[in-house]
Amino acid sequence: MTVVYLRLWDNMSRPPSKRRKTAGSSKAGQSREMESGRVAELPVNMVEAMQSCITAAIPDIAKAVLNSISQENPANATASTNSLPPPVANASTVQASVAEPAFQDLTGTSSYARVFSRISSHGQGHDSHSTRSCAHLEDTVRHLLNSALSTSSAASYRHIFQLYSSFVQEHFGREHTVLPPNVQHLCMFISHCYQTGLAFATVTTYTSALSYIFKLDNFDDVTQHFVIKKVLQGYHKLRHSADTRLPITPTILSKLVDSLDTVASSYFHRVLFKAMFLLAFHAFLRVGEITSTGSTNQHTLKRGHVKVVSSTSGKSLEIIFPHFKHHHGQSSTHVVSAHLQQPHHCPVTAVQTYLELRKHEREDQPLFSFMDGSAISRNIFTNQLKLSLKWAGLDLQHYKSHSFRIGAATTAAMRGIPESDIQTMGRWKSEAFKKYIRILLISI
Repeated sequence: MTVVYLRLWDNMSRPPSKRRKTAGSSKAGQSREMESGRVAELPVNMVEAMQSCITAAIPDIAKAVLNSISQENPANATASTNSLPPPVANASTVQASVAEPAFQDLTGTSSYARVFSRISSHGQGHDSHSTRSCAHLEDTVRHLLNSALSTSSAASYRHIFQLYSSFVQEHFGREHTVLPPNVQHLCMFISHCYQTGLAFATVTTYTSALSYIFKLDNFDDVTQHFVIKKVLQGYHKLRHSADTRLPITPTILSKLVDSLDTVASSYFHRVLFKAMFLLAFHAFLRVGEITSTGSTNQHTLKRGHVKVVSSTSGKSLEIIFPHFKHHHGQSSTHVVSAHLQQPHHCPVTAVQTYLELRKHEREDQPLFSFMDGSAISRNIFTNQLKLSLKWAGLDLQHYKSHSFRIGAATTAAMRGIPESDIQTMGRWKSEAFKKYIRILLISI
């Protein structure tokens, strides 16, 4: 097995042969290959990490490699370990034509027009005249492509590409280009993520973002390469981390609200976080919808998005979500009813009290903010939640800010609300909401 693995990696890191060798030049070519050597040596610990990732998937790799060798040379299948299969092109060593990424807002460079120069029409050559005649449509094409990603997703993809670019230049040298993508570069990047202790879900997000950029620039999507898939499979087997977050139930929610009388630093903070806790639960809110999480806060609720409505049946809150995660251009409206039987823990009363105290000056101000207008950051909200959880004697490792949303879905399911209604109330676009229903985990 060791021999198979080393030969596979040797094959991936070998520069491609682009010149036909004659009998007279064969010996000289071999001499030049020995002088040029392979790609730069990699840190031993990184290789070991990659090997540990791939060990879990090595039977599948060995089987595929041996099948490939036997298909190419059936007569010598039994002696396949004595001869190397044809080398795979190593994009990092091709210096003749270095393609640039297509979109500046994802990769930091601008060469939009080159996308069309690399696109062929069902095997036919690119028609330069059609590009010139349709130049007035290119702005629309650019706009449509850029609109495919939300602002937050584009920012995340840009950050991931910068991390990947920095890694390649640091470990392989600045002479190695990030694009066209390279299987060896990506393998080592994944092993680096494994060494630094990143969760498998995080690495999956990284490879998804890189895949999007590779395909957008009309390069081969090396994230779908067999070896990459098996490295990720090994990663998942060795570092599979279950979601241990527990739901905040109505009983726990009441304790958190009661804790504010002790742990809140002022009357305003007590009113503010009481409204945030109760609304986060009853409106199935994501933490990014009530706090400021960074430079792109497009999903954060504004003052104008929440309205107190009075009717013959009592008061309620009408919350408009003009955009949210995976909204795809569609808005959503959520109604939170008053809890007359528990006035101290009523979300409508709590939010109304906060709004009367806060007195927002503009409709576009963040819904939850300090008196000076600055938004409540995610860190501030998380720290306050930790104080309340500690006061209630709950495990800080299992209760997080997302536990409000998990608890809302779990409580709704326990009350017999249909799954389709739970999906709508939580603004889920897929069946991912089922992972939030954790009835068997409830112990309080």
